[in-house]
Amino acid sequence: MKLDIPDELGRISQYLQRSNETAQHDQIISYYCKYRAAQLAMAAQHRSPAANSYLSKLLDDLENARFKKELNDQDAIKDDIVGQAYVENFALSIFSKADREERGARATRNTSQTFLAAATFLEVCRVFGDLESEISEKIKYAKYQAARILKAVKAGLDPNEERRADSHVNDEIQSSVAEKAFSPVTTRQETPNEDFIKPEKEFNIEKFNIEKAQKHARWAISALNYEDMSTAIEELQKALRELGA
Repeated sequence: MKLDIPDELGRISQYLQRSNETAQHDQIISYYCKYRAAQLAMAAQHRSPAANSYLSKLLDDLENARFKKELNDQDAIKDDIVGQAYVENFALSIFSKADREERGARATRNTSQTFLAAATFLEVCRVFGDLESEISEKIKYAKYQAARILKAVKAGLDPNEERRADSHVNDEIQSSVAEKAFSPVTTRQETPNEDFIKPEKEFNIEKFNIEKAQKHARWAISALNYEDMSTAIEELQKALRELGA
């Protein structure tokens, strides 16, 4: 869809831009980006005739896309739960890419753009309702890093300087810990603690949020489909924590 957007609907431009960018390689994400744009356009008050005309075309585009064979049979379109997991995992994979670059002191102007894209894709999750606090925090973090990196680049500074300094400090700490670990120590025989040898308590799985565990497990599987190992591991760990592991 062309981006000749009326000024009063300017806030939807970022979603239509991402929709266009993903249209060729991921029609599901493209659809939901456009869906979010339509939601925001409909929420705009006192729309001008130009804005109403643009919204009408946007809704027609969505309707036509929805019934295309490529989308009509997709569970991520027919089922909101599957759709939410799909969008979140796509967004998290983009976030993880930028985050790895920044934490690895390899941030560039492109990293800033990737963080911005991740923030927008995470915002698209609002299609399915209120955001979880974890997603909201990631959006804030992505926007902060995007602004920080871009500001440094424009000023001719290295956006990785602070991260390298942190890495140097961590290396020194780890070196100190390693030295202490290999220092000789005097040991003494102790009587086993009763608590230590007691059998582990049985968990009552019913008291944990099984639905959340299932959700994180689905996200982990979706992340594996994108070969995003770090996100898959993180989601599996969250699923285990929900089960009390």
